[in-house]
Amino acid sequence: MKKVLVFVIMVLIMGLSVLGYFYIEKNNDYDDIFQILKNKKTDSNLIINNEYNYDYDFYNDSGLFIPFELAKEYIDETLELSNSGARVYINLNQLDFELETQELTDYVSKNLDKINIPLKVINGKKYLNLELLSKIYPIYYKYYEEDDVLYISNQLEKIKKYVSKENKNIYYLEENLLIKFDQLQKENEFIFLENKTVKENEYLKMISLNGKIGYINKENTNLVEDFVTRVSKLNEIRDNKSFDKVNLIWDSISSYNDKKNFSVDKIDNLNVISPTWFSLNVDGIVINEASLKYIEEAHNNEYQVWALYKNSFNPDWTNQLLTNDEYVDKSIAQILFYSSLYNIDGINIDFENIYLKNKDGLTSYVKKLRKYTKEQNLILSIDAVVPGGSDRYSKVIDRENIIDNVDYFILMAYDEHWGTSPKSGSVASIPWVIKGIEGTLKTVDSEKLVLGVPLYTRVWTEKNNNVSSKAYSINSIGAYLEDIDYKLIYDEKSGQNYIETKKNGSTIKIWLEDKDSITKRINLINEYNLKGIAGWRKGYEEDYYYDLIDIYLKY
Repeated sequence: MKKVLVFVIMVLIMGLSVLGYFYIEKNNDYDDIFQILKNKKTDSNLIINNEYNYDYDFYNDSGLFIPFELAKEYIDETLELSNSGARVYINLNQLDFELETQELTDYVSKNLDKINIPLKVINGKKYLNLELLSKIYPIYYKYYEEDDVLYISNQLEKIKKYVSKENKNIYYLEENLLIKFDQLQKENEFIFLENKTVKENEYLKMISLNGKIGYINKENTNLVEDFVTRVSKLNEIRDNKSFDKVNLIWDSISSYNDKKNFSVDKIDNLNVISPTWFSLNVDGIVINEASLKYIEEAHNNEYQVWALYKNSFNPDWTNQLLTNDEYVDKSIAQILFYSSLYNIDGINIDFENIYLKNKDGLTSYVKKLRKYTKEQNLILSIDAVVPGGSDRYSKVIDRENIIDNVDYFILMAYDEHWGTSPKSGSVASIPWVIKGIEGTLKTVDSEKLVLGVPLYTRVWTEKNNNVSSKAYSINSIGAYLEDIDYKLIYDEKSGQNYIETKKNGSTIKIWLEDKDSITKRINLINEYNLKGIAGWRKGYEEDYYYDLIDIYLKY
C-alpha cells in the first residue's frame, strides 16, 4: 500500500512540474493541454521558411551540407547532376552576381553559362555546401549550434529581425492554445516569421534563440531589420603580400571527398599551398574540386592558396581548348569565377603533355589568363620541366614569352628518370638539376624562378635486361629498406647516396632522396639566388624537410 501511495505522489509531482514549466494561458483546459502535448509532433532540426521540415536532413561536418534534393526543391529547380553524379551544374544566366570589377563581371557573364560544384557524399547520399550556395543564391541561413537546428529561407524579402523590450514568454501554438516552453530575455533579437492573431491578441511567430518555432506577444517589440540584404559581389580585389622566398608544397587532392580536402595542418615556415583542384575536360569545361573548408583553414594558417589548374595530361583536350576561342574564354571565365567564389589567392598552371603545334596557343592562353587574373590581383605561376627535353613536355613551353605573363616560373626539376624509364637512374641527380637551372635562367629571371624538388625516390629492379621501378615517398622508403640487406655508398656522378643490392635474384638500385640531397637542392637555391622552393608533394615529406628549409634557405 505504501508503494502505491509513493507512486501516486510521484506522478502528481511530475504532473505539477510539467504544468509549472508549460505555463498555459488562462482559460485553457489542463486535460486538453496534456492531450495536445502527448500528440504534438517532435520538433524537427530543420526549419525552411516558416515551418519545420520533416522531409530532409542536413549534415554538419567541416561545414553545413544540405541534400541535393532539398537544394533543387527550395533553391534552384534547374540544378543538374553530372553524368558521374559527382557534381552539380548551376545555370549562371538566371543569377545576379558580381566579380571584383565590372570588366570581370562582364567577361564572365558573356562567356560562361554554367559552373560546376562538387557534391559531398555522406552515407551514400549527395550533399551541397550551404555556405557556398548562399554566396551564389539569394538565400539566408542560420545555424543554432547548441541545439543543432538549421534555419533556411529563400524568401529574403520576408525575413525580419525584432528585439524585445521586455522579458517575454515563448509559446507553442497548438489547436489555438498557447503553451509556454521558453522565455525571451529583454533586448534579445529574434527572427520574425509571420504575424498571428490568437484570441484577439497579436502574436509574432518567431524562432527562439535555441532554434525552436514559437510565438510571443507583439507588444513592446521593435523591428530591427526589415529584411536581410544579399551581397551579390563574390569577392574584393586581393591584397596578396609578396614573399622574400616562396616555400610551396603541392597538395594532391584526388577528389572533393578526399579527407585531405577538409583539413590543413599548420607548418611553421610554409607560406604557399597548392591543392590540385581544377582540371581541364572536354569543350573547355574546368572540373572543380575546391573546398571552402580547406581555404578557411589554409588562410587561418597564414598560407596563400595557389590552386593548381591542370590539363589532365590530355593533349587532345588541350588542343581542342587552345584552337577554339570560345573554349579559351569559357575556361578562363571559370577560373575567374571559382577564384572569386572560393577566395583563392593564386593559380598554378600545370599543363603537360601538349602537342608541339600548340606552343603558340599555350603562350597566348597564358597571356589572356594573366590579363584577367591580374584584375583580381591573383598570383599566377606556371610549372615546367627542364629545357631541352621532349616536344610535348619541354619544347612546347615558350619560356622566353611566357615569363612576362606570370609572377613565378616553377622548374619541376625531377623525373630525370621517370617511372617507365628503360634505364635505371636518379629521380633528379644534382648535376642534372644544375643544368636545368642554368638552362632555365637563360630566359627566366632568378627573381621569378622557384625550384621544384622531389619528395620521393624510385626503387629500380633489374632482371634479365628488364627494368622496372616503384616510387616511394621519403617518409616511406625507410620501411622498405628495413626489409633488405644493403650498404649505403656515395655516388659521385649523381651527387647522392646510393644503394645497390640483390633481392630474389634481381638487382635493386636506389638513388636516395634524403637529408643530404635536399640540403644540396636548397643550397642550389641560395647559390643561384632563386625565388624559393616547391615540394612534390604534401604527405610524402618527413618533418626534417621543413627543418632543413628553415636552417639552410637564405632569405
